[in-house]
Amino acid sequence: MNREVPGLPLGIQYYRAPTPLPEEWQTDLPRIRDMGFTFIQVRPQWRWHERREGQFQWDDLDRLGCWTGQAFRCEPG
Repeated sequence: MNREVPGLPLGIQYYRAPTPLPEEWQTDLPRIRDMGFTFIQVRPQWRWHERREGQFQWDDLDRLGCWTGQAFRCEPG
C-alpha cells in the first residue's frame, strides 16, 4: 500500500529511546516505507543520550540511520 503523493513529504515519529527495540527496526522500517512515508522523525532524549555530563552516546541513532534508507529527521525531545 503506497499512498505517496508526489512532492508532499509524509513522515511519522518512530523512535524515542528506548523504544521500539532495535530488533523491531528490521520489520518496522520497510513497512513504514511501504505505507508511503518518506521520512521518519526521532526525538533524542538528553537523559538517554547524555548519561554523564558532556559524554554523549549516539550509537542507537547511528544504527537506526543505517536501517532507514530514507530521510531521517531528528528533533530535540
